[in-house]
Amino acid sequence: LIGRIPLDGQLTDPFRFSIKIIKKSFYANRHVNNVLQDVIASGTASGDLRLSCVRASIDSITFIFEDGTISDHKISDIGFITNEYGLPCIEGELITDAAQYLMTTSLLSGLSSAAKAVSEAQKTLTSNNNGSSSSSLTGSPSKLSAYSALSGGVDDAKDWFNQRTKSSFDVIFVPSGKSVKILTQEQINIDYDPNGRKLDHQLATGEWNNEILD
Repeated sequence: LIGRIPLDGQLTDPFRFSIKIIKKSFYANRHVNNVLQDVIASGTASGDLRLSCVRASIDSITFIFEDGTISDHKISDIGFITNEYGLPCIEGELITDAAQYLMTTSLLSGLSSAAKAVSEAQKTLTSNNNGSSSSSLTGSPSKLSAYSALSGGVDDAKDWFNQRTKSSFDVIFVPSGKSVKILTQEQINIDYDPNGRKLDHQLATGEWNNEILD
């Protein structure tokens, strides 16, 4: 599970996930299943920054029967997953570059301010009688030129870095292999359609379609 953490309350392009439901979970009370081969549940996930966990809602369930027939159920918010104790948020690991971003922007801001200070120190500000002010070069011309260029370059780098960071995002990552439970909010009918899509139509007809396609 990869749960993208919402920004300003908005979840953009959430990651999808798929869960394969093992056979012993098809039916309750130890009933025997002899018609289903696989059941795949899929949906979207979102991250919870405060709890460092992933919430995942299911919007599609696919049944694959023993003869290869496929049956899809696509309904918004069919259900959701929980951990083995029933909590609807799966604990994971926070992956973020926030610390690196803060350190880099602080470094660039400090460097820009220092360069501007050295550059401005080469000039003297004079107040005129009419209330205006003027500046004149009283220090090193080479320092003024060099540190002004450095300040401008650092500001450009900071602007580029901020634009680059706008496309990044934080996620909560849950590795595969965890045991989870699926809670459905409505009955999911396991309806078999004898004329439905099949993985292998030879299983149904007993022969291949020998038509040659040019």
